[in-house]
Amino acid sequence: MVPDLLCFSLEPEFFFRDDRLQFEDLVGIADETLDDEVKEIFDIHLKSCRSCSEDLTSFLAYRKLENESEKNEIVSGPLDRHRCFRERLSDGC
Repeated sequence: MVPDLLCFSLEPEFFFRDDRLQFEDLVGIADETLDDEVKEIFDIHLKSCRSCSEDLTSFLAYRKLENESEKNEIVSGPLDRHRCFRERLSDGC
């Protein structure tokens, strides 16, 4: 009988596999404010962690919608939230 051998890897993916990106990390990635070393570590982790990769994709999509919404509000102005929907339609807003 062959004894069970202890195996480990020196690959960076192995060391970061159990980590999870926090909200602040997602913001740093989206805002491109991370230093090169941290960005490299996050990139390694994102290649091997489906959950964090999906979180980042969702966060970036949310940020894109948020930015587009802000741009539209600046161009058209904020809606008067106190007027009912029918009044806004009749005024051509």
